[in-house]
Amino acid sequence: MKKVLFASFTFAAMALVSCSNEEFSAPVADDGTVVFTAELPVLGSRAYGDGLTATNLTAYVYSAEAGETEKYLFDKTATFDNLHATVELALVTGKTYKVVFWAQAPDAPYTYSTTDRTVTVTYSGTPANDETRDAFFMTTEAFKVAGPVQQTVQLKRPFAQLNVLTSDYAEALASGVEVKQTGLTMELPSVLNLADGKVDELAEVTFNLSDLPTGTATVGDKTYTYLSMNYILAAADKAVADVKVS
Repeated sequence: MKKVLFASFTFAAMALVSCSNEEFSAPVADDGTVVFTAELPVLGSRAYGDGLTATNLTAYVYSAEAGETEKYLFDKTATFDNLHATVELALVTGKTYKVVFWAQAPDAPYTYSTTDRTVTVTYSGTPANDETRDAFFMTTEAFKVAGPVQQTVQLKRPFAQLNVLTSDYAEALASGVEVKQTGLTMELPSVLNLADGKVDELAEVTFNLSDLPTGTATVGDKTYTYLSMNYILAAADKAVADVKVS
């Protein structure tokens, strides 16, 4: 009888973890300039989720004057180095603003709407087990510029990382069972509102067959082999979903 692989599922929203680096030094803000240093979370040594693929940062600046409709003004880009990126924004003293930060890998399948402050995910032709889909965001509270400002902001993931693991991959290979590729099908939202964290546009999504992820994961005192690893949009509240692994 062929031995069946046992899969264990890990489905948890990625928590925000602060990070610091003594070697990093942000530039000093001159008069009339607001300097933001964006930090990505440090999650320790792991096969996936180290944040290093999300190298491109965009800061979207909005007017947030009291009694007025918040309005998009402009955006500025930067590149992460050692999980840090700095943007210098020329803002007007006495005016109130909000800033939305979004970080992703180059050519990642995300589209940001400056009007709605939403991110839309493109799933068409999506391969499974794609680390380059990792991304991060943060939205500031309204702040009034009263002179030079220098501030550090910490970004977080808008995803759950859905992992499928097995504890007996070597035994399966020895018995003649070899899994080379995996895919995934489940209902997922495709729109995330960065202002309130809500998700929308729920539909069945298929991640196409792709080579197995490399590396292992440790859960408790046991080591598991990855069969599948995917980033999926998740609401702030926990939810139960049916998952089909192919």
